Amino acid sequence: MDDNLSAPQKVPAENLITELVKRLAETETALEDAVDGQVDAVIIPESATPYLLHRAQQALRENEKSLRLLVEQLPALVWTTDSQLTITSCRGAYLAHAGLQPHALVGKTLGSDTCPGEVDAEIESYHRRTLEGVSQRYEITINDRHYQCHIEPLYDAQGDDIQGVIGVALDITERKQAEESLARRHHDLSVLNAITTAATSTLDLGETLSTLQELLASAENMPGGTLYLFEWGRPEPCEGIHWGISDETARSFREAAALYFQAFAAGHTAQRYQSGDGDMPGCILIPLMTEDNLLGVLCLLQDTDTDRAQYSFRETLARQIGIAIQNSRLYEQVRSGHERLQALSRRLVETQEAERRYIARELHDEVGQVLTGLNIILEIAKRLPTEAIRTSLDEAQERVYEIIDQVRRMSLDLRPPMLDDLGLLSALRWHFDRYTAQTEVEVHFDCDEGEPDIEGEAALAIYRIIQEALTNIARHARVRAAYVSLRTEGDRMRLQITDRGVGFDPHTVLAAGTSVGLAGMAERVALLGGDLAIETEPGNGTRLCVDFPLHRIQESTK
Repeated sequence: MDDNLSAPQKVPAENLITELVKRLAETETALEDAVDGQVDAVIIPESATPYLLHRAQQALRENEKSLRLLVEQLPALVWTTDSQLTITSCRGAYLAHAGLQPHALVGKTLGSDTCPGEVDAEIESYHRRTLEGVSQRYEITINDRHYQCHIEPLYDAQGDDIQGVIGVALDITERKQAEESLARRHHDLSVLNAITTAATSTLDLGETLSTLQELLASAENMPGGTLYLFEWGRPEPCEGIHWGISDETARSFREAAALYFQAFAAGHTAQRYQSGDGDMPGCILIPLMTEDNLLGVLCLLQDTDTDRAQYSFRETLARQIGIAIQNSRLYEQVRSGHERLQALSRRLVETQEAERRYIARELHDEVGQVLTGLNIILEIAKRLPTEAIRTSLDEAQERVYEIIDQVRRMSLDLRPPMLDDLGLLSALRWHFDRYTAQTEVEVHFDCDEGEPDIEGEAALAIYRIIQEALTNIARHARVRAAYVSLRTEGDRMRLQITDRGVGFDPHTVLAAGTSVGLAGMAERVALLGGDLAIETEPGNGTRLCVDFPLHRIQESTK
């Protein structure tokens, strides 16, 4: 064996294998020539004996055995052909992986006899160019395995004529898989970066959903799916997008998302997989979370090949989408709150003007007319005889009493003095009696007797909330009775105002922005740190529930 082969050198694997195959081919030729007695292949001195010839043959066989063992254990396939592209030798671990014997391909023509039809012509063309003296490198895929091939001309012993081709094919499947995994990871990071950019580029929810739809549709590992959002406390999806699936499949995924929300709301571990039914494909359900709140569900076409890393990426993706949705919703709440504040400011000005008009009208139409009449009576009294003045003074006194009553009524409408003098409960009972007398709607009041009464701003807020709610009942509910409950439960104070009237759609009313009374109640509740909930629907009455933290009530009272 050449000394150059035994010296440690850093050479490409295919070059080393090619060199080994060349040496193996030379060794086999030398062995065959020695066995046939061709002394020109193995030079024997004239004094050699049959024993030396035997030793030379044995050394050649051992050399061949070592080289063949080395080549057969290489993670590759090495082969040689003659000038007609008939395979003359074939070695390497690939044969064992393919279930072939070492001599299974020897004697076959390279191309259709050895490779699938789609690659045989390509391989044959590479080998024919190599027969012209040009080395070739190429990659092929056979049975889902990837190979990198390197072939060179195989010259005769003199190095003059090309007598065939020698080649090596290295299995690079793992390398390809690693490259594909790296490319997929790069793509995933690009998608995440794009979603993060989208989350910061716009705060409009509609624009965010539209951008997400485009990004998800372009993701290679998510060919189809839906994204549904939930409103707080409502089990049915309120908004959604879908891509790569039919409308019918999207409706099926919508039902799966609703079931997921119900399981989550009930405190159960929601099922992550929804199996297919007939022609309907299955889906993978991934929650869109922010802290402990379920914003929505990402439903993706079920992929049986999804590995752990891929599912981890999808969960990371869902978190980024959740952040984008949450930011958009928070912005929407701030914008809506700003719009409500503007509306309330306008309404405040309008209310002030309306009250001023009311006071001016009352003063002009009621008090003004009575004062005018009183003035006329007094003018006439000046000209009356002494015995008639008594009657005029009695009439004037009646007019004064009338003025006092009108002024008192105006004062009570603006702010009942008993709220400050007697406390909230007494003021409420007075208001209920007056309300029933005016509207013929009886009020049933339930409260904590014996508890310290509520005063200050908290008392005024609760009084106005009840006043506004009862006004709405008289105007819209079409009932003869209303029910008011004000009780302390633990560290909370709970107010409920109920009627069994016609009800209404709260979402439509609030969205229209026409109910200033409801908005005013909500603002008063918010100032005391409370929560306002309206339970109603057309035909089923209305229940207004207010929940105050007791410490805020006590602080306001102080």
